[in-house]
Amino acid sequence: HAHDLKRYPEMWITARFMWALLGGVFAFFWLHSGLWYYRELKDRKARLARPHVQLDDLPPELRHKQVRRFGPWWRAAHLAFAISVMLLVLTGMTVFYANSSWAPVVIAALGGPKIAGLIHRVSAAVMLGIFAVHLVYVAIHLFRIRKTFRWFGPDSLVPSFQDAKDMLAMFKWFFGKAPKPQFDRWTYWEKFDYWAVFWGMAIIGGSGMMLALPHL
Repeated sequence: HAHDLKRYPEMWITARFMWALLGGVFAFFWLHSGLWYYRELKDRKARLARPHVQLDDLPPELRHKQVRRFGPWWRAAHLAFAISVMLLVLTGMTVFYANSSWAPVVIAALGGPKIAGLIHRVSAAVMLGIFAVHLVYVAIHLFRIRKTFRWFGPDSLVPSFQDAKDMLAMFKWFFGKAPKPQFDRWTYWEKFDYWAVFWGMAIIGGSGMMLALPHL
């Protein structure tokens, strides 16, 4: 490993940064989920639990209807993207920790080094391709609605000060200091999930390209 670190110091820097970043993110959202679970359980025991959307808040014609937020193409792309990322992590970490006791077992289960390498490259192509198509679609969509679109409005995924207020209100609710907040179309945790893909692409895709093309 010391020899690899001397040859590829960016691998060490990227790995340490990713561990710190992932550790912080998971710690925060485990805490967030744990407090949410605790508060929901407490409210249910006290029979205070209420749906996020009240039927009385909706027009009569929508009170017993379900709304599909994402079409089949979006769901298929999301599934393919998620699977490609998981395969990239599996095959990439196996190579990165090739001297570990578990790496040969994973390589053998995948069909050998050549098959594992092929899986890694195909997964990278799928991940980058879906991400590129998504960027093109978003750019075209925003151009079409450029005259009416509000960058910090309720239909935008751009983070705003309202998200900080919503998160603060959510934590107040966790500890019983305020009522459960109501959100617009996108919540602060949904925005985080969306933008996490971008920094994940920059780190995973960028470091992968550096290793794949070390002379560029």
